[in-house]
Amino acid sequence: LGLMGGRYFAATAGAGLDAAVALHLDPWWKQRVGKVAFLGEFLRSVLMEDLHVYRLQLDDQTVEGPMWGVLITNTNEYTWRIRPVPDPREDDGLLDVVVIHRQGYLDLIDLAARLFISGESAAGHPTATVLRVGHMSIEAVPPVPWQVEGDPRGVTPVTVEVVPQA
Repeated sequence: LGLMGGRYFAATAGAGLDAAVALHLDPWWKQRVGKVAFLGEFLRSVLMEDLHVYRLQLDDQTVEGPMWGVLITNTNEYTWRIRPVPDPREDDGLLDVVVIHRQGYLDLIDLAARLFISGESAAGHPTATVLRVGHMSIEAVPPVPWQVEGDPRGVTPVTVEVVPQA
């Protein structure tokens, strides 16, 4: 079980672009056109998104720089049968984290296509870093939204951790 900003999650959480999509997605469009609404909001968010510089404190290492966001999963699916990390385990006491570095728009679209269309993991993609952590803190300048299980819950800074033996 994960805990992000005082909110428990069993499967997924994130900060940055995925939370911005969840925050701004029109429920009416989501109800009418499903995944197409997410795709439209993703493209709108990418084009409208300001540059954010993140500082991630991950157990014993720090990752800093411009990023699109951070995906956190504790299961073998993130959403829509997307498997962003290879070999995830719910019982290893760690969370799987995908750091999406801010490079060009085409790199981000290539990563998204590989995840959503090809079913590939983010491992090995030049835009992403895949890590396993027990605890992390996320800061961003300017602050970014964060979400658990697809529900927007606040803005950074926020901490994320595994709840031991939950």
